[in-house]
Amino acid sequence: MDNALIDNLNNEQKKWLAIAVTGVVIADGVLDDSEIDFLENVLSFLENEEMVDNLLEMVRQMKLPPLRPLKVEARVAYQIFRELVPVAAAGGTLSDRELQFMELALKRLGFNDPDFVREALDMVKLRAECNRIDEQLEHQAGG
Repeated sequence: MDNALIDNLNNEQKKWLAIAVTGVVIADGVLDDSEIDFLENVLSFLENEEMVDNLLEMVRQMKLPPLRPLKVEARVAYQIFRELVPVAAAGGTLSDRELQFMELALKRLGFNDPDFVREALDMVKLRAECNRIDEQLEHQAGG
């Protein structure tokens, strides 16, 4: 997570990002260590302990959180979306539900142009593929 970006987000934007990260983590139905790290990091920026507890309970129940639209300028919206990409790409595989949730996130951030959405989702897929190859090579190298 880009701590500098998160520090510059207002409370509503931080809350939205935390909900979105929670959704991405839950979407594939499998929790891996890197996803948990992303989640812990973003939850640490929330000041509302009740919200943190609610999001953690959703993770325990594997229940996707509702993701509402966020009104924010496009530049900031894209920066927020980019924070979700490594979470979705963690582990090197993407489920259909993860891609659907990422598409929902894009739309909730105000990105409705079909070409933009398609290219953004392609970027997520490429990031996951790069992660998969990296993990495979690291394993082959004895790591």
